[in-house]
Amino acid sequence: EKNIKVKNNEQKKVSQVTNEKQTFNNLVKLKEIKICKNIKNRNPVGIGEVFLSSVDSLYCFTKIENLGKKKEVRHVWYYENQIMTQVRYNVKKSNVYRSWTKKTISSFQIGNWRVEVQDRNGTIIGTKRFKIKKSS
Repeated sequence: EKNIKVKNNEQKKVSQVTNEKQTFNNLVKLKEIKICKNIKNRNPVGIGEVFLSSVDSLYCFTKIENLGKKKEVRHVWYYENQIMTQVRYNVKKSNVYRSWTKKTISSFQIGNWRVEVQDRNGTIIGTKRFKIKKSS
């Protein structure tokens, strides 16, 4: 029985160490991601998951927590799994760093879209999918 207890303690120690490593590497966290029609007073307006093709443009609004030094982040906009644009910017040390990128949407770009939020190495820290439907 003593051996079992020792093993349990060892396992606890190991899991604590890996958790510390993960938080150390993962200083940048995506707290919120929204697709919206506009930004007012640094807040998303007209949030949705389906938009009509009559929209001229959409925004991807994010709130990012960065507990470390200034880091580069990018919003990568995909239409039907093809990269349409990517916007890079720096996130300063902050509990809540609000940022947004804007994408012009052509009326014929109907279908599946997504925005990936990536770090400098291309690691995806979050994704938001949305659809463009034909305006009747």
